Amino acid sequence: MTMNDDELSQFRARVRSHVIPNDRDAPLKSQVRDLIDNVNDIRNGGGSRRRSLFVIGESGSGKSFSLRNIFATTPEFQAYPDEHGRTMRPLISVEAPRPCGIVDLCNEVLKKLGLPQNHSMKPAFARETLRTILREHGVIYLHVDEAQHMLRHPTEHAVRVMQDQLKVLVQTQEWPLHVIFSGVLDLDRLLQTDDFQLGNRSDVRRFGELTWPGDRKIVERILTEVACDQCGLALDKKMLEDEVHGRIWKASLKEFGTSIETVQGASFLAVKNGHPVLGSAHFARYYERHYGCLPVDNMFLAKTWLDIDPKKARADIALAFKKKRN
Repeated sequence: MTMNDDELSQFRARVRSHVIPNDRDAPLKSQVRDLIDNVNDIRNGGGSRRRSLFVIGESGSGKSFSLRNIFATTPEFQAYPDEHGRTMRPLISVEAPRPCGIVDLCNEVLKKLGLPQNHSMKPAFARETLRTILREHGVIYLHVDEAQHMLRHPTEHAVRVMQDQLKVLVQTQEWPLHVIFSGVLDLDRLLQTDDFQLGNRSDVRRFGELTWPGDRKIVERILTEVACDQCGLALDKKMLEDEVHGRIWKASLKEFGTSIETVQGASFLAVKNGHPVLGSAHFARYYERHYGCLPVDNMFLAKTWLDIDPKKARADIALAFKKKRN
């Protein structure tokens, strides 16, 4: 049945909101639970100095989706009314702007809480303002996404300055603040110093790439759950072949979250056009529209797909421009 535009929009929203379990969800949830337990330990007079969690993985690895799901389903993170009827939010999530110093981070939190911003603050004042505001508004857990942007200058001194600011932030004695930082691989630099002071106060969860053929079952599960279970499509018999799963894996930059987006994109094309069966042609069209590649470089058309690098899908444009300049 063909859907109208509004029905398609609602359909896509429903499919995108569906949670597909990741094998890293359980370990991450356990580490988040450790933060919650440590809050209780601190309130009872003793707790670990490990009050930070770094969630590190490339874009599309699935870390942000896993965190959002944990945030939405963990009782301790849900808003509640205090004795004065004010809405208290134990957890707030902000995205670090680029670049992001402690002043920028403070202003993002102020904006999130609906408070006036002050971009003329000195760093030390911004740090103390941040600690005070979080305490006064009952924020116990602060999530900073795209946290690699806090490496605003690629110098050792600048990294150390930010480390010192964050270390002081999570050492707040009068309030059991815990911070979750998520970002791409560059974020690891915030943990790397000779004294390892921030590293000693943090736990880490890595979201690595999918492997092939080791994670074939995961790609197969994504294909079945998204296309069949969520979109109601049948699979062309060729879609059951291992090679197709490999093409999806490589077209998705070997990332869990991007693999989901790839299957969703192809499935949405099939549904929009009223096609009841999902085939390679839908994936080829989605890949071309996403990467802007030539047919010969299309992951779902080329015989030598293992030699294709999606990140170089438009290399012919750069080559033509170089020849033109010469």
